Amino acid sequence: MKHVIIGNSTAAVGAVEGIRRSDQDSSITVISSEPHHTYSRPLISYYLSGKVDSAGMAYRPPGFYQENKVTTLLGKTAESIDVEGKTVRLSGGKCIAYDRLLIATGSRPSGLDIEGITKKNVFSFYTLDDSRKLQHYIRPEMSAVVLGAGLTALKAAEALVSLGVKTTLVVRSRILRNFLDTKAAEQLTAHLKHCGLHLVCGSEPEAVLGKSAAEAVQLRDGRVLPCDLVISSIGIQPNTEIVRDKLETDYGILVDQGMRTSADHIYAAGDVAQGYDLLSEQRRVIPLLPVAYGQGEVAGRNMAGENAVYTGMGMNAVSFFGLPVISAGQIEANEGEEVSLTQDAEGGKIYRKLIFRENRLTGYVLMEQIDRAGILTWLIREKIDVTSFKESLLAGTFNHAHLPEEIRRKKVAVAG
Repeated sequence: MKHVIIGNSTAAVGAVEGIRRSDQDSSITVISSEPHHTYSRPLISYYLSGKVDSAGMAYRPPGFYQENKVTTLLGKTAESIDVEGKTVRLSGGKCIAYDRLLIATGSRPSGLDIEGITKKNVFSFYTLDDSRKLQHYIRPEMSAVVLGAGLTALKAAEALVSLGVKTTLVVRSRILRNFLDTKAAEQLTAHLKHCGLHLVCGSEPEAVLGKSAAEAVQLRDGRVLPCDLVISSIGIQPNTEIVRDKLETDYGILVDQGMRTSADHIYAAGDVAQGYDLLSEQRRVIPLLPVAYGQGEVAGRNMAGENAVYTGMGMNAVSFFGLPVISAGQIEANEGEEVSLTQDAEGGKIYRKLIFRENRLTGYVLMEQIDRAGILTWLIREKIDVTSFKESLLAGTFNHAHLPEEIRRKKVAVAG
């Protein structure tokens, strides 16, 4: 059996490990346009700030592919797929044959279509090479404008502030719309401002001003923000071009719960895959590292002949200037759903929001005190009826001891 994986990030690693669970002998080839060993993309802001070096960026040890008998074609672009002939054509014309193929091509920044966005000191911030370019360019006395309101934009802004760069974040409405509810976003915004980040909310960039280099960002409301550099980090787009008109796609590549595409010998996982979401019971693209790994592992196991099913869900865990923030499942309640909210007075950091539907936990948002996030996520994933211990959940005193014995046994069995 010949396994080919297009991509070299989290989903690809999950697939390699999934294949090798039951198949130690079949060939595996990993193709990636990036020349680097597999690295953890969420760490690029820590690389920029100097908190993590090149070795610390590795998602798996340097010998990972060799130990798993994987052939790597790094710095090679997969340009097209012959679905009928089961081959992948590389830049330069070489064709790689496969029996099972995984598309793990990830995503890319959506990009802004505004005047001046291509000036030489306007940077994207999505890859290790992006981080290295910025690292070589910036100086502490500089000023920067970051365009975007998502995780990548906020982490880039945090890194710049830590390096002494005067940083302004331009946000169209509010930060982290897919991660935090409105009140949590407001509390985090106050924390970011306290830590030295300047936020401009309620406006959008209209143009990047300057001759050959960016000198300022002009907003649609008329304001002009002088700067020495710009980071554009607004939105992402799944890299589906290689399968256009060959596989069924929507926003991403459509897959079933086994990560199979419309061609039964081709799988997709990670940011490029539009797969089953536990809570909405619909197919969604969920661009999160744990989701990418889980989908990749399931794909790999099935490529090796198993019949695995992906049953994961989206969970975000990150910190901003030392403040840990986690959310999972729903972040906003629908009509008829119950909400429990604990929030510090103005200036505080603690935030705890739980959402219930028919005595089942369906989502949470936690800030500062996050120690119970793991078991809360398990309650959501397993759709546990919380009636018998709901009071401890509402009081914030809940722990494993509050679980009925039957549910504790189930949790131990799942963990084992």
